[in-house]
Amino acid sequence: MSGLLKGRLRRTDLVGRYGGEEFLLLLPDCGPEHAFNVVDELREIFASLPMSTAVQGFYCSFSAGISCSHAGIEESADDLVVRADESLYQAKAGGRNRVVPETGKKVVA
Repeated sequence: MSGLLKGRLRRTDLVGRYGGEEFLLLLPDCGPEHAFNVVDELREIFASLPMSTAVQGFYCSFSAGISCSHAGIEESADDLVVRADESLYQAKAGGRNRVVPETGKKVVA
């Protein structure tokens, strides 16, 4: 997984485990459309990777929520995480294996 991320993210981007099965990507100087495209590409690539156990093969998927900070608007990292989390729950409720931008934000995919 780290190779997949390193090949698709910029040197300035950061990724880390946020909780049990949750990861956080920080994409500085990245607008909502670009963030959506990056995360959706990662989702598609990840879903195409064959996984296996000693018993059988399978494929994995993930859902993602996106939030963006905006120039001139003061907000905390916690605010951004809350909004990304809300988008993540919408992605899961919508059928999983999808990327959902922040509510109210128009993103062209």
